[in-house]
Amino acid sequence: MAERAISASDAAGIGKQTPRVYVPRIIHVDWATIHVLIGVASHVAWKILAKKYKVIRLRGKFSEHKSVISDLMKKWCWELVEGQIT
Repeated sequence: MAERAISASDAAGIGKQTPRVYVPRIIHVDWATIHVLIGVASHVAWKILAKKYKVIRLRGKFSEHKSVISDLMKKWCWELVEGQIT
């Protein structure tokens, strides 16, 4: 027997009938916007770290750069989806 994919509405219906099943909300994300935000976050993180260390060449600061990008993306993505979670 071939298995068929369950639709979101079917999954939500199962979740309502079965109290122990957690069905997360589906949040639609515009991936083009996320792609742009990643580039902007990288540039902004570079500028923040360059100002912090007062150097343009940030050799050896990759992990800190990644951390700043992560913090920015968490904040910005939350702002994008906050309106959809009500």
